[in-house]
Amino acid sequence: MLEFDMAAVFLASASGGFRSGQRMLHFTGAVITGILSGIFMLIARDLLCGMGAIGILTSGRVLGAAVAGGVLGFVLVRRLGGTAHVRKTFACLEGTALGLGAAAGLLRGLYMGLPVTGCVMLGVLTGIAGSVARDVCLAEMPLTVAADFHFMAAAIGAMFGFGLALAGLSPLAAGLGAAAAGLLLCLFGFWRRTRTGQADLDY
Repeated sequence: MLEFDMAAVFLASASGGFRSGQRMLHFTGAVITGILSGIFMLIARDLLCGMGAIGILTSGRVLGAAVAGGVLGFVLVRRLGGTAHVRKTFACLEGTALGLGAAAGLLRGLYMGLPVTGCVMLGVLTGIAGSVARDVCLAEMPLTVAADFHFMAAAIGAMFGFGLALAGLSPLAAGLGAAAAGLLLCLFGFWRRTRTGQADLDY
């Protein structure tokens, strides 16, 4: 569904712009990193589906959502400065982007009639693709590798969404369920690592 695609791109780009701003990149560099984070999420999904990347690269709406997200992320982190809200804001942006990405991948798999393994893997890889692209651009260890919860949040979110679809719920409900589960599990993972003193590995 287009709504999930656009929302996933926007939030992944915002997370990329925010993280880049944390790393003191200039405005242009941060926005470009954000754009790459958002667009790569959908490109990775469509390449895995054998659809190619032309549809994403030529979509003005996708590019507009990516630019807007990157700018928003950079502005947010600069407005927050060094406050304690920076970590919480990044966790919310990252968790929402991951959940929406997992939902966008899952829905594409359901639309193509893939079995459970294909739908779940497509949801997982779409969910983590944006953060991997961002962290590679920033020359950092990808969060999905450094943090034990990141990949699992996308996987459980996609499985939960597929379960809802299997139970007869609409694709919209399945996508919302996948996005919500991914977000909540990602936020819980950030909170747990903060409580155990491991947050510096993630931020």
